[in-house]
Amino acid sequence: MGTTWDRAYTRRQALGVGAAGVGAFYLAACGGSSSSGGGTDVAAMFDFEYAGKPGSMQRYWQALSDRLARSGVDARLTDLQMVNNANMQARLQSAHAAGRGPTIESWYPDWFTYEFIYQDALSPVEDYVGSTDDWLVSNKIDGKYWGAPFYAEQAVLVANRKHLQKAGIDIGVGERPDSWEQFMGYCARIKRTGEIPIMMGVADGFGAERWAQPITMAFMDSVKTLGESILGKVPTDDPTVSAWMERFNELARDGYVPDDVTKLTEQQSVERFLDGEGVFASLNPGAVAKEDPETYQVIGYWRGAGRYSAPVAVSGNLVLFTSYGENKEAAGRIVDFMQEPAQLKLFSDITGELPCNSKFDASGLSEIPRTAWNLMNDPGEGKVVTWPRNYVPTVGVNIVFDLAPRAFDGESASVLRADYDERMEKYRDQNSAQAAQLEKYLGSIED
Repeated sequence: MGTTWDRAYTRRQALGVGAAGVGAFYLAACGGSSSSGGGTDVAAMFDFEYAGKPGSMQRYWQALSDRLARSGVDARLTDLQMVNNANMQARLQSAHAAGRGPTIESWYPDWFTYEFIYQDALSPVEDYVGSTDDWLVSNKIDGKYWGAPFYAEQAVLVANRKHLQKAGIDIGVGERPDSWEQFMGYCARIKRTGEIPIMMGVADGFGAERWAQPITMAFMDSVKTLGESILGKVPTDDPTVSAWMERFNELARDGYVPDDVTKLTEQQSVERFLDGEGVFASLNPGAVAKEDPETYQVIGYWRGAGRYSAPVAVSGNLVLFTSYGENKEAAGRIVDFMQEPAQLKLFSDITGELPCNSKFDASGLSEIPRTAWNLMNDPGEGKVVTWPRNYVPTVGVNIVFDLAPRAFDGESASVLRADYDERMEKYRDQNSAQAAQLEKYLGSIED
């Protein structure tokens, strides 16, 4: 059993660190431009500090900087700024508005990237890097790569092997239930043993989002569906929009989640799971990479008819180049250096997470992260691995955050769907410019 310091930050845990006012972000972001010297010095701003062991993302960037300095690459990371997740978006937007700040920034893909392109804040990274052939979980917008994927933010389904055995359930490592109904049958058998079938907490929303993802993806044939639902083009009773509401009702009604599910944060539920409570949990691989494979195993989410019904959900979080940043040619050389096999291994060794490049050698991984890697790279014939909620404005995620606890408290799906409709209609009325921008964005991405 791993110790507490081995366990990963969640987004919510990160959100509680070092909050500051937007004015402070503006001053920090606009205090100067990126450090330069001879065209090789590059400043970078990064977050995702909830990934891997606490502080591991910062250790990775520093180790990368040290290796780069000792290499023959004509580029240097001379100004590394770590910004916690709670402050990062405001910091980025302040820098974009001022047109001053680091050349490299890390952030979420797709819709966020499109917003930044719309602000004229980004340069296409493909103009500065050597090759994109080995990139995984990367998407083009208007035919160009605007960010280089480096961190595979995965949501994997993890099971406690000992509890499965007690319930007489045999699921092979990397295998997946044939359907949601079979998965519910497993939960019924587990409950009869006295164990909690699913360990999750939705007090901070993130656990709800993780479980809503595979429920939604089981029905999805187009990655554009969720964005179209925000625009009112997909009816709310379509399962890609609201199946999670009914299924959260079902999980609470049948006692398959903790009684205090609406009071638990994601991090609290992770700690309880890794202390032996509950049988299934949705986690990122870094949270369990060092755990005992005799106790924990990665399986796949239940099968569904949709193309996006993959065994795992993955987002290829990005390294972006700012349009106003200095020395973008050197920044391209840094990204190429990051994509070398030795540096991909460095990332995995330090963070416990997985990179987004097929050149990564997974043979040395232990069973848990190796299974996650295999599922990401081989999701099954005709299946697509992606994290669809990155394709919509934050309003889509916030609705899951807000309505999920009510679903677990027993509020009917019909009432929740009506609330969803009302909120989306209000969003479109009050944010017509962003809604129009979203429609253009959906037309710009490849399906």
